[in-house]
Amino acid sequence: MFDHVAPCGRCGGSGAEPGTGTVTCPRCHGSGQQRVSQGAFQFAHACSQCGGTGTIISSPCSVCSGQGGSPKTERINVRIPAGVDTGSRVRVAGKGNAGSPGAPPGDLFITVQVSSHGIFRREGADIVFDLPITFAEAARGAKIEIPLPGGGKTLLTVPPGTQGGQKLRLKGKGFPRLKSKTAGDLFAVIKIRVPKAPKGEAADLLERLDRVLDMDPRKGLW
Repeated sequence: MFDHVAPCGRCGGSGAEPGTGTVTCPRCHGSGQQRVSQGAFQFAHACSQCGGTGTIISSPCSVCSGQGGSPKTERINVRIPAGVDTGSRVRVAGKGNAGSPGAPPGDLFITVQVSSHGIFRREGADIVFDLPITFAEAARGAKIEIPLPGGGKTLLTVPPGTQGGQKLRLKGKGFPRLKSKTAGDLFAVIKIRVPKAPKGEAADLLERLDRVLDMDPRKGLW
């Protein structure tokens, strides 16, 4: 819903009573200009009666008093193109303010503000989200059901040995690119969830695993 000055319903934006029109301005005789002399100099400016048009309305509209428009609150349906981002502008032709009497109305421009999402983040045409996985899933690999931005779900393959922070890509599952037939990608950012303070059998198993793997993640760093 928005407020604007719409073309008058009675005169259709002409500013004149139906059945009447415009006549030649009696002050400038249709030239649209008035000349003023100051000493040896002569200057021309827009006619104060017709505003430079050279004509005036003989019988102003009884509704808009010759203005050609009146305030109106209106609700319209607007198609938002797929792929728009915050700051994008959508143009609706002919829904701006009424022009000067007899002139067409201007356009309505809508500035888009995209709401944030609880799961997905936007990076240009790409969509990113965090995917929590277990230590075992990262080490052995897994097939995990994930949500899709447009609705529904799909299976994502997590390769064995996947590292925390790694991005797994689903091609073409991002936002449509404006003025293009291509789309961005969907990226799952891996977040490995480590058990907090394991005890008993879990702690023993982790200690055994550490001995079997014999890994030093800091080797060669310092």
